[in-house]
Amino acid sequence: MADREPATANAWLLQQPQIEIVARDRGRGYARTTAQALPHADQVADRSHLMENASHAFLDAVRKSMRQVAARLG
Repeated sequence: MADREPATANAWLLQQPQIEIVARDRGRGYARTTAQALPHADQVADRSHLMENASHAFLDAVRKSMRQVAARLG
């Protein structure tokens, strides 16, 4: 695609009715665009965003429990 605009994505997706699964980021614009252009398609998170989300969740959990871990260790 020429740019990351939802209108551009919509125009392209409308020409791709064979697509059944769309891997995308968490942007609401892409979610709406995909739902409009390909209402039959399943939308899933792409691998890089899944890894990023999992990493943030893990680090948040570690940060929240560090005080208890330190207290038990020392």
